[in-house]
Amino acid sequence: MQGGTLRRRTLQMFMAKPGMSEEEVLHNFRSMGGNRDELESMKDQINSAINPMKIEIRKVRWDIDGKTYWVLVTSRGVGDLDYGSSLDEAQVVFAKELMLQILRNNGSVMKTDAMRIKSRKTIRKGQKIEAIESLCAQQLLVETNEAKRGTSLCLGARGQAELTDFIGQQDDCAVKCSICHTFCVRGHRCSNEDCDGKLHYHCYERLNRSGRTFACKTCGEPFVPRGGAHRTNDDDGEYME
Repeated sequence: MQGGTLRRRTLQMFMAKPGMSEEEVLHNFRSMGGNRDELESMKDQINSAINPMKIEIRKVRWDIDGKTYWVLVTSRGVGDLDYGSSLDEAQVVFAKELMLQILRNNGSVMKTDAMRIKSRKTIRKGQKIEAIESLCAQQLLVETNEAKRGTSLCLGARGQAELTDFIGQQDDCAVKCSICHTFCVRGHRCSNEDCDGKLHYHCYERLNRSGRTFACKTCGEPFVPRGGAHRTNDDDGEYME
């Protein structure tokens, strides 16, 4: 297949499905006649063409499962998120407030708490439900279902990539994992209540399997997950597609 045709079909693939696992992207790319060695350079070529439109294909390691996803990013930060024409002004304000709540609460907010957010714009309950459904449909958020606590909301892989730049600007949520040194929205917090140290769940699990001890890079104490090694907030639940 000629390069121009492969680039066009690859972009169309992301336009149709803006968030995919690396395995799915590679499978689809191969089915179009590409190969693994071409994929990274193809991404760069496409990004050079679409960056003027403020669109970019990014790779992100999702905090939820530690796997790499390829996502089509259409915005820069929560202040500039473009939710499309499906949301009205009040819903966009609510969506941004919800995103901020999630970022500041270790990457998770119970859906019941999200519905109680007091927005700066007057908004009805039905409008909030529609906004949440739209964010989930765009893969900016995902719902998790807990047996004991109910449904919670967290950033999807695409949402995490969309907000990378914004996260770095926020003192209260710009915490980097002490192992991989990338921003950690969801993860284990240091058991030292005065410490802001944090590790991705998948980074901690890999460390734990190795049997090595690890000193928190922030406070210097042996890193022990706050509340125990089980995943906190809604991480014992199942993710709802």
